[in-house]
Amino acid sequence: FFSRPMGQITEIERLQAQNVERNKRLLQELGVDAAKNFSPKKKSRPQSAAPRRSVSPQGPQRRSARLKPQSPESMAGSQAPDPQAQEDSKPKPRSDAELLALGYKVARVMGQPRWRGECYGHVDGVPVGTTFGEGDWQRQGRKEMTETGFHTPLVPPEWLEPGGGCYSLILNNDNGSSQDQGNVVLYAGSGGRHRGQNRTAKQSFHQTWSSGVNAALKFACDRKLPVRVVRGPKLESAFRPAGGGYRYDGLYIVESAFMQVNEDRLNVCMLKLVRQPGQPPLPST
Repeated sequence: FFSRPMGQITEIERLQAQNVERNKRLLQELGVDAAKNFSPKKKSRPQSAAPRRSVSPQGPQRRSARLKPQSPESMAGSQAPDPQAQEDSKPKPRSDAELLALGYKVARVMGQPRWRGECYGHVDGVPVGTTFGEGDWQRQGRKEMTETGFHTPLVPPEWLEPGGGCYSLILNNDNGSSQDQGNVVLYAGSGGRHRGQNRTAKQSFHQTWSSGVNAALKFACDRKLPVRVVRGPKLESAFRPAGGGYRYDGLYIVESAFMQVNEDRLNVCMLKLVRQPGQPPLPST
């Protein structure tokens, strides 16, 4: 190896020294202290991983819900199910009269099913004044009427005969178009609202007699078919059930059907229902 004389610098070292001096002058002109703003970065030490703790199981271990296979020896002691006992434990078919009393469907003469309330007029076993879901102010009464076959639709207020009249209707709540005067009811028809809106929504367009509900009530008016009227707990009337629930208030006849123009100049199908004489008087609140 060759050695150089003491104090002698190379060309590269000379250029580096010139660059350092030039940078110092620039920093001084900018008013920056080079020594103050220089802070070497500290090397971060790698963190050692924390030792894992050994977790001891707490409580009972999970067991499979699958049945373990049994050996032929263990199965030999178990008795096979008795087919006759299983047959005896099955529910026996009931007579049509019993099924009707419970509100189930029974066979017609033509073999078609029907509910016990699928008729015009009173329903056997349900006298005038019967309250379904008494003490409840929501939908318990509707559920009981559906389950017993007295008024099967769970949501619609009318129960219609396909191509015929109306078996029963419920006065509970609407947009204020109907008027309940007790023995006389001015009932506003269906329709005139957008799909999905119920009777409490404001009417948006004309009603027509071609609507299913309106046509059925018009059919009942023309043929003087009786309609069962039920009053619900949300009815804004003096004849609303005082103790909640849905009360059967007897038979009404659709005396007239006419078109009426409301305050928004929209056609409303109106039905005038008159209570039949010879029935228990209506209770009022």
